[in-house]
Amino acid sequence: MDKKVTLKIKSPSASYQDLEFVCDVTNTVMEVKDRISQEFPTQPSVSGQKLVYSGKILKDFDRLEDVLRFDEDVTKYSVHLVCAIPQKKTSTETEPVTDNPFPD
Repeated sequence: MDKKVTLKIKSPSASYQDLEFVCDVTNTVMEVKDRISQEFPTQPSVSGQKLVYSGKILKDFDRLEDVLRFDEDVTKYSVHLVCAIPQKKTSTETEPVTDNPFPD
């Protein structure tokens, strides 16, 4: 009987909503990262993600059952996602400089 937990993946940017899903406590951090890469809007690469829980960066080989603090009152576990967010381009053109503000 595998125990299930709900993870709330806290977005690295206010531009994107947090991600929530249920997974087995036997899942590794690498498996969670793989799921994030598929379901998070920016689809960050697995290698470009860092997951932080309770102030610690989780290692890829860690199992959730070994790192989460299980408590009867807890229904969701918040994990912070740290990754690069693609910047929105405001303009693809650059204006040429015609005047030299510092003449010789």
